[in-house]
Amino acid sequence: MLFYAVVWSIWEARNHVVFKGVPAEKTALVDLVRFRVAWWFQNHGKGSKEPITVMVENLEFCCLEEKLVKTRKPKKWIPPLDEALKFNVDGSVRMERGRAGIGGVLRDSKGVVLCSFSASVGKVDASTAEVMAIHKACQLCGSKGEVAGRSICFESDSKTAVSWVEDGDFGNLALVEVIYDIRSMLRLHSNWNVSFASRDLNLLANCLAKQRVFMEGENVI
Repeated sequence: MLFYAVVWSIWEARNHVVFKGVPAEKTALVDLVRFRVAWWFQNHGKGSKEPITVMVENLEFCCLEEKLVKTRKPKKWIPPLDEALKFNVDGSVRMERGRAGIGGVLRDSKGVVLCSFSASVGKVDASTAEVMAIHKACQLCGSKGEVAGRSICFESDSKTAVSWVEDGDFGNLALVEVIYDIRSMLRLHSNWNVSFASRDLNLLANCLAKQRVFMEGENVI
């Protein structure tokens, strides 16, 4: 599976370079390969039963039975309560390239992925990208009938973005309309909330965001 993930990712990056003029970045390619390998193993019930965030950082877990995994484990993603959902979101910026990407993944209390997205958002700063990621996640949940009425926690690893969404101060005048829209959706859905989570607990969303820093377009699954 690793071989196919590498070939597929290189081929995709090559197409972006040749047809869209988007430069390839080795770090982004490596992150994308790790994510695709871990995702495949988790969804096919192979190897360890570790959460996908742990498997992305430790690919050896994909090849080992759970009883053989004895290494020190990093912090794990914390699932929501039963019947509740959690949408981890993140923004990634490469200032030297003048590009930013956002990503997010919606999971239930068992860690099952219900939805994910990654999108290129052009040239914006880190806090703006984080707010745009929260906004995109709220929009997706608002349009998905299967999550209607469910309690949803939107987690971001940006304290600044969370404070702008929650507080009376909009923080960035350029984001007034976006933040106002987020607040409107939160008021409409009283069982939705936005909270802060450390980067260690937000690895999967971070990986998805990095994927789009060097690739144009949007992908929603």
